[in-house]
Amino acid sequence: MSEAPPLDYRGPTDIPFTPLASDFIEASVFARFCQVVERNASAIAVRDLEGALNYDQLMALVLRISATLTQQLSPGTPVAIALPIGRFYPAAMLGALAAGMPYVPLDLGFPAARLNHILTHAGATALVTDAAGVRTLGPMMPKGTQLIDIHTLPAPQTGFHPTAGPDDIAYIIYTSGSTGTPKGVFQNQRGLLHDVMQYINSIHLSERDRCTLLYSPSVNGAIRDIYGTLLTGATLCMFDLRRQGLRAVTEAIARWGVTIYHSIPPILRTLLRELPERQHLAGVRLAYVAGDRLFSSDVRLFRDAFPTRTLLYTGIGSTECATLYRQWFMPRDWPLDDTLPPVGYTIADRNMRLCDLDGNPVAAGEVGEIVVSSRFIARGYWNDPERTHSAFLSEPDQPAALRFRTGDLGRLREDGLLEFIGRADRQVKVRGYRVEPAEVEAVLRDLPTVTDAAVLAHDGDHGTMLTAYVVSSDPDLPHSTLDEAIVARLPAYMRPATINVVKQLPTLGNFKTDLTTLAKLNVASSPTDDLVAQAWRRALGHAPTENNQTFNEAGGDSLKALELHLALERDVGRRLPANLVEISVTAAQLRERLAKLGPAIQPIAGLSDLFIVPSVGKGSIKERTLASALENQFEVDVLEMPSIDKEFAKRHTLRTLGDCCVAQILEQANPGEKINVIGLSFGARTAYEAACRLREAGHPVGLLVIADISLLQRVQPDTRSSSKWSELSFRSRIRWQLQWWGGEVVARIHRCNWSFGRRLAIQAIMPLIRLFFSEAGARALLLFWLRKAEIAVWRPVPYAGPVLLLVTDDTRALFSGDSLDLGWRSLCPNLTVIDVPGNHGTFLDPPNIGPLVEAIFTYNPALSETNIEHTAKAFSGNIMSTNVMPYFSKVQQK
Repeated sequence: MSEAPPLDYRGPTDIPFTPLASDFIEASVFARFCQVVERNASAIAVRDLEGALNYDQLMALVLRISATLTQQLSPGTPVAIALPIGRFYPAAMLGALAAGMPYVPLDLGFPAARLNHILTHAGATALVTDAAGVRTLGPMMPKGTQLIDIHTLPAPQTGFHPTAGPDDIAYIIYTSGSTGTPKGVFQNQRGLLHDVMQYINSIHLSERDRCTLLYSPSVNGAIRDIYGTLLTGATLCMFDLRRQGLRAVTEAIARWGVTIYHSIPPILRTLLRELPERQHLAGVRLAYVAGDRLFSSDVRLFRDAFPTRTLLYTGIGSTECATLYRQWFMPRDWPLDDTLPPVGYTIADRNMRLCDLDGNPVAAGEVGEIVVSSRFIARGYWNDPERTHSAFLSEPDQPAALRFRTGDLGRLREDGLLEFIGRADRQVKVRGYRVEPAEVEAVLRDLPTVTDAAVLAHDGDHGTMLTAYVVSSDPDLPHSTLDEAIVARLPAYMRPATINVVKQLPTLGNFKTDLTTLAKLNVASSPTDDLVAQAWRRALGHAPTENNQTFNEAGGDSLKALELHLALERDVGRRLPANLVEISVTAAQLRERLAKLGPAIQPIAGLSDLFIVPSVGKGSIKERTLASALENQFEVDVLEMPSIDKEFAKRHTLRTLGDCCVAQILEQANPGEKINVIGLSFGARTAYEAACRLREAGHPVGLLVIADISLLQRVQPDTRSSSKWSELSFRSRIRWQLQWWGGEVVARIHRCNWSFGRRLAIQAIMPLIRLFFSEAGARALLLFWLRKAEIAVWRPVPYAGPVLLLVTDDTRALFSGDSLDLGWRSLCPNLTVIDVPGNHGTFLDPPNIGPLVEAIFTYNPALSETNIEHTAKAFSGNIMSTNVMPYFSKVQQK
């Protein structure tokens, strides 16, 4: 295939899509963003695990940042960004672009010395940051740096409008350099938009998509995620893998309905090898996996874990090329052998050729260096004209284009696909980052008593890893000296996984280091590793040393720590505390922590599947926390209920909601296992209906838990007779009446099957509600009315199975007119009632969830007293930080 195929060749051609036109690049990034905000103002633009911003809110923040930068800096001045990975980072990037100033993205996980070197070299006199950024950079920050706190920005003056253009410099992204000095690659806004346009047109990205950001914003791989999403009206789902862990990420991928997954192969590899919850990926329509070597084994993992309909999109690129220069959608039936999969077809506007050492094209089928030329590759290296002139050459046939020698070796197949052979120099990629071993060697050689050093890279089951060999005049040179120097001066991905002190380095006849012989000096692994050492070896490729070397000093980073944590969970057969593995932990400390956890809790026979029924939607973080707390004993799933909007649009009853639960349960439950159901608040009534339907159909129901709700809706007392009524304002009195009596009207409407009538009635009363409530309050009130209406028409049938009712003092006082069992015993003769701490709004909060779980475990006669004690200790010492043993004794006495 000599000519460039269509961008979506063999891709998502079955998805309705209007491609972006070529004039998309003839405006600024901010101008294109304004167009998206105009048509998607209320849609969620970016979210993380702590919050979200819709497009209107994001635009407001972008304008504040842009106005502040315009007032304080001259046009074209670089602006550094030092923020935690989260929803405010893209706002800072867009704010700088709107002001026509290149941004310099920093990763707070890198050493402060390296970050401050980048600040100085880039000439960034302003830093958009927050308290976390200031703490990280500290006193090493260059003098005179203006700190712009993203959380305390003034509103722009009336009439302010950004004036950036497509030829303004967009960003300066720093990579490692062969001399040990980071180099900054810079690009203009036109080139950035061209990359984004090709990405959008390739995968048919639209406002219906929800896209991941698993990259650090400081690397080139994040550009397509951030701008591809925000310039189409889609939703960007941001994660900080170092801080949040891969398990929380995969759960959020399912909860948020992610459709586009993007990561480097090592992250995907870890996710699919270590995490069993592959159903979290069921909604992904396309997996974009690039940035590092993709092995055939990775493709097999992908095919095994993702649905058949999910497309695999991959390619090869570099920061200097500003995007991919080869790409393709790998067919599901593409044959896999022991070789590396090809990296793709040629791409329009990204001319690629293979050349020999003299720059001449190689013959067909021969290996050559990959040379890329385009009008849209990076503009050069920032503040380094000499290196720019030597690396970015002009193209005689295309005056506006530049030519870049990538240093990658490749070979073209007869079908037009490119095979990636390796590097022409020693540069390698480690976890998606380009690393020059000479830079690591330079750091080692700079140490006292070190006379020579060599660093090798090798591919293994855990991706590319570095091994260092050091020659020292001190035969007893402690490893701690080397470790401290590396940790202080190099980011985690550049640190060797193993450091060997040797007497001399082997050499060739030309006196160069014999790398082949050196590679054979690797020490064989010991077959006597304990559990910690085995997991440590799987994560880092080598066993831990016997000194006090930390996981970070041994070459580990946050991703590898996550891999170690998951490996230990798999080996011990239980969920482990989230803070068990830190990058500062030693192997000895890790063994001590595991020993303190006590024996593993054995699963309860016949009670493996447990389903939590929320009140609406996919549940809140509290339901997810309860699910995590119960996973030592059950395989837990939180069911998904119809959204509020769907319930308003179509008449639902408690019976139809129960049928919705049954369909999900039967699809996920293990055949022959008992089905256990927990209903929370209003979801308890739905869980009751589901349990009745299951028993009627002959399915074995084990545990039914009803959490803190009365059987029927209590009638509101006459508030006007209260002494406090006279103290309420007119507005508050109206709110009370709307809250309690408006439900009677909705109940009558709800009995009608005429869906148009229901929608019309709701639309008619919404303006009245908004006079007294906020938008969120109005929706909450409508939900309250809807639930009251569903209860009014509910006709529950008796349930003969065992039922556990959990009640808080708050709920018992609220329903004082009902019996102590809140009316449930009239339907459930086999009912057990247990009081739990907290009130209706807090009984799932961390201080109370431990006792609630203990109450469930205590109620189950199949759970031994030993297991209960171990569970209590686990919750009190490692998860909830609350002592539940006294409460356990209280429950036993009842």
